[in-house]
Amino acid sequence: MSSNKISEYLTYREVVKKLLLLTGVWPVEKPSVIYRSLPYIQIVVGFSMAYVIFGFVRAHSDNINLMTRGLSIITAFLTIVLKMTCLIIYRREIYDLHELLDVYFKNLLQDLNVIKTVLSNVTTFRRLTIVFIILVVYSCGCWVFLPLYHNYQQYSRHIQPTKYALIYPTNYPWNIPTSGYIFHLHFIFETIASTILCLITTSVDSLFAFYAFQIIGQLREISHYISLVDENNNDKSIIRKCVIQYQNLMKCRDMIEKMYGPMILWIMITNAVILCTVMFQITHMKSISKGRIGLLFTWISLKTLQTFIYSWSGSQLTVESENYSTAVYCSKWYGNKSFMSSVIIMLTQRPLVLTACNFSVVSLDMFVTILNTTMSYFFLLQALETEV
Repeated sequence: MSSNKISEYLTYREVVKKLLLLTGVWPVEKPSVIYRSLPYIQIVVGFSMAYVIFGFVRAHSDNINLMTRGLSIITAFLTIVLKMTCLIIYRREIYDLHELLDVYFKNLLQDLNVIKTVLSNVTTFRRLTIVFIILVVYSCGCWVFLPLYHNYQQYSRHIQPTKYALIYPTNYPWNIPTSGYIFHLHFIFETIASTILCLITTSVDSLFAFYAFQIIGQLREISHYISLVDENNNDKSIIRKCVIQYQNLMKCRDMIEKMYGPMILWIMITNAVILCTVMFQITHMKSISKGRIGLLFTWISLKTLQTFIYSWSGSQLTVESENYSTAVYCSKWYGNKSFMSSVIIMLTQRPLVLTACNFSVVSLDMFVTILNTTMSYFFLLQALETEV
C-alpha cells in the first residue's frame, strides 16, 4: 500500500514539475537565458491578446451578448498575466518554498513510520489536479479546433468568397484579410496564446494544490511524533523538531500568501464574472452546435473546479493545522513540567489559515460566496438587458 502511494505521489509531482518547466517557473540550477525569459514572453502574449479582445468588446458595447462573450475571454488572459507577474516578483520565494517543502518531502518519503499517514489523501489531490488539467486542455483545444474545422469546411467545399475565422473575437489595430498568409500568421499567434493560456492555468493552479498537500503532509508528520511523547518518552529533540518545523510551515504559509494572495482575490472576482457571462451566452443562443455546447459547459465546469480547488485546499490546510493543535493537546503532557511549558507554547501558535490579501479566508466558504455572487451577476445582466 505504501509503495503504491509513493508511486502515486511521484507521478503527481512529476506532472506538476513538467508543467512548471514548460512555463519557466520550476526552480532549476543555472537556468538559461531562454528559460528565464519564458515568463516575460508569456506576459507579453497574454497582455496583447487581452488588448485586441478589448477592442472587440469596445466595438460591440451596445450588444450585451457579444460584449459578455469577449469579457469572459479577456479575464482569462488577464489572469495569466497576473499569475506570471506575481511569480516573477516572488521568484525568490519559489526557490525557498522548494527547499522547505519539496526537498524536505523527498526525505520524508524515506520515513516508513509516517509515510502512510502523510500520503493518505494524495489520491484526492492528484485526481482533482488531473481532472482540472483535462478540462483546461479540452477547453483550449476546442477554442482552436472549432474555428479550424470551420475554416477547413470552407476550404474543402471551395466556398467563395472565403471568410476564415480567427480563434477569438478580436479587433486588431490593423486590417486583417479573411485568408492568405497574414491571416495564417494571426491564427498561429492566437494558437500560441491558447497554448500559453493552457500551460499557465494548469501549472500555477496545480502548484497551489501541490504546496498545500506538502504542508498538510508535514503537519501530519509532526502530529504523529508529538503523539508519541509521554512521561516515559519525553525526548526533547522531538519537541524541538515539531516546534521548528511548525515555524517553517508558518513561513511557507506567509510566502504562499504573498504569491497567491493577489491571484486568489482576482480569481474570486473574475470567476464569478466569467461564470455568469457564459451562463448568459447559453441562455441567449437560439441555435448552437454540439461542439459549442461542449465548450461552454466545459468552461463552466473548469471555472467551478478551479474555484473549488483553491477553496478546498485552503480548508484542508486549516483543518490539518487544527488537528495538529488537537494532537498537541491530547499528548500525555501531564506530570512533566518541562513538557507542560512546551505544550503551552505550542498551543498558543495560531492555526495555519490562508488569506487572499487579508481580504478573505481561503476556504470552502469562499467557494459558496463566489457561486452566490455568480447568480447575483447573472440576474443583474438579465435586468440590464430588459431595461435596454
